[in-house]
Amino acid sequence: MSQRCHNRTYVADAARPETLDSFAGQALFIGPTMYASLSKNIAVSAAWSVQVAGHAVDIPGSLDLKNFERHRAQLRLMYNF
Repeated sequence: MSQRCHNRTYVADAARPETLDSFAGQALFIGPTMYASLSKNIAVSAAWSVQVAGHAVDIPGSLDLKNFERHRAQLRLMYNF
């Protein structure tokens, strides 16, 4: 679900499950995302997510830190021409 915060800025939340395969592991990431149009041709988007659940095969614990990161961050600069 996204929310318009300013004239050209949107903020949303996201949940993303990831699975390598049934023998390797799985993880669930959640976190906020943001999109902003800086001008007619330039925009920026950012996302940050944290692993909140997961399971690695043959490794105890509630997260899969063997196959996935604990935190993920992404920043994009977009130019339309």
